[in-house]
Amino acid sequence: MKEEIIKRIIEHHAHACEKHPVFCKGFANERMSAENLEQTLFFARKLSPTAANILNEEYLEIFEAYVKGDKEHAIDECYDAIAVLVRMVEFIEGEINKDKADKVMDAMEARIKELESQLPKWISVKDRLPCEDGEYQVVYKHKNGAMVASFDEWDNDCQDWMNATDRASVVAWAELLPTPTTEDLK
Repeated sequence: MKEEIIKRIIEHHAHACEKHPVFCKGFANERMSAENLEQTLFFARKLSPTAANILNEEYLEIFEAYVKGDKEHAIDECYDAIAVLVRMVEFIEGEINKDKADKVMDAMEARIKELESQLPKWISVKDRLPCEDGEYQVVYKHKNGAMVASFDEWDNDCQDWMNATDRASVVAWAELLPTPTTEDLK
């Protein structure tokens, strides 16, 4: 990841050199004094450590070192500012990746809900009975209390299950899943 950032910095540097062949007429504003910068830095360091405040602090440290005549230290502070900018890039990229992951998760959750909604639901015979003739999955309550799943045919005219030996023992029913095609089984 760092290699990609370095590559992009080099590309942007080339673009900046093209766009602004003459970088600047001077490095620091005449009004910038070491004393003013020290005061500003004092207050800047008391601010909460947001990316903007940290970068501003690095920026002020560059100019403080430069105004004091310590150009080697000013260069080091420039690299510190670059490091802060790289961390800002990493932070933003992390947010982008999290947003992408959240969108994928949202899509997966929506798909799961959609598929779950297509599954047959067990319906208690106390709530309602089938409206159409046909074969259904049923749950019988066995004499010993065990629940047994099976299949049975519903006759709407008779309002009764056709194969149940103890018709009162059917406690729930559900639509059958559609028969899979050979494509579904691949």
